[in-house]
Amino acid sequence: MGDDNGSNPWVRRRRFPLVAALFFAILIAGPFPFSPGIADTSRGTAFEGEGRHAGQVAWQGEVVAVLDGDSLKVRHGSETIEIRVYGIDAPEKGQPWGDKARSLAQSLAAGRRVTVHPRVTDTYGRLVAGVTLTDGSDWAGTMLSRGLAWQHLRYSRERELGLLEVEARSQRLGLWSDPLPTPPWVWKHRRHD
Repeated sequence: MGDDNGSNPWVRRRRFPLVAALFFAILIAGPFPFSPGIADTSRGTAFEGEGRHAGQVAWQGEVVAVLDGDSLKVRHGSETIEIRVYGIDAPEKGQPWGDKARSLAQSLAAGRRVTVHPRVTDTYGRLVAGVTLTDGSDWAGTMLSRGLAWQHLRYSRERELGLLEVEARSQRLGLWSDPLPTPPWVWKHRRHD
């Protein structure tokens, strides 16, 4: 009777805080190093080192369109380049908080010059890049700190981004005011089923 720890409520109660603490530590620090060269087509983004933009130096351009909270188009010379903002996943169009995320992104960058820090090209041909706004702030960091995006943990393990998300969660900002907000990757998967 006392040998089965799974049926002992005392053991289960003591195990939960340990599991929760471990999950939180993984969320913040990430136990695995970034794995270059592996593509994940299920979520549409390739890892570091792939595509025509890999290794390119930072450049400036004018934002000609904000597609949503984590996607934009930037004019660079005579070319307009679609960019997927590195490090975050914002709610999609039609998803709860999607309009608010897009609205914030538009207020931050529409028609303004930004600095683009190329990282990779995803499987859809979009440049995945960090984006610095004209005031020197980081697009991804701003979206996270306002509670309008998730850190894209599958591809981004930056501690600073994780801390910004945790702070927004603890203050119940933006989408974190909902008890159980649906991440975009879950929302998209449910729509396709």
